[in-house]
Amino acid sequence: MNSLKSFILTMGACVGVPTIVMTLVPYGTERGRIAVAYQSVPDPANPAAPPKDPEEMKGLYYPVNYSGDRKRGELVYIQEGCAQCHTQVVRPDYAGIDQFKKGSGREQEYAKDQPVAVRQTHPWDYMHEDFAMFGIRRIGPDLANAGYRYLDKDGRPDAAKVNALYQHFYAPRSLRGWSTSPSFKHLFKVVKKEKPEGSADALVIPANLPLEAGMEIVPTDEAKALVEYLLGLKRDAPLPTAIAGTPPQVPAAK
Repeated sequence: MNSLKSFILTMGACVGVPTIVMTLVPYGTERGRIAVAYQSVPDPANPAAPPKDPEEMKGLYYPVNYSGDRKRGELVYIQEGCAQCHTQVVRPDYAGIDQFKKGSGREQEYAKDQPVAVRQTHPWDYMHEDFAMFGIRRIGPDLANAGYRYLDKDGRPDAAKVNALYQHFYAPRSLRGWSTSPSFKHLFKVVKKEKPEGSADALVIPANLPLEAGMEIVPTDEAKALVEYLLGLKRDAPLPTAIAGTPPQVPAAK
């Protein structure tokens, strides 16, 4: 009897202690997080000292919350299982090769027109997410800073690149290069054109993607929300001094 009791207590401790330490305590810590304001004004207790954070961050908070279609798009991202093949984390230099490997969350630094300096991912980056989408493996490229991939040289969404993203969801094998991504045709509708030029949000399809005459491919609200979510993925906001312990470095314009 004593042996059985000892066995049960030992097994309970083996399961319970790791659960508390690895699950409940981190959950409680993350649940209590709130957005942090950048300290871009002098400390009232020491007016002569410079502000802890750059003037450019005055009045801003880190991290910024998702809203509208971006939040809805996050749910579509989860629903469609995108995190099974894509990560959203730039690993520390000692933990991987993200610092120089293209496609690992920092490939925007390779842009010819306007490279963007980014940083390693921080746990606070996921504060406003219902589920942290850091993923489990990189079958596809990392998406931590995917928003930069679809910008033109002026920093605005590039219509051709955004259309290619929609095309990737609809028919990934129709794009140049080879993709193992599944098709998400259920996020689109093939409808009859209401006017000769077609609707404004219809896909511009290549010749290798046949379509019946007079028809067009139109993204659903879910597809639009998913794209809006991806366009907003830019986990590069400087960490406030209150979190990082040192003043953030705001990347200079290049």
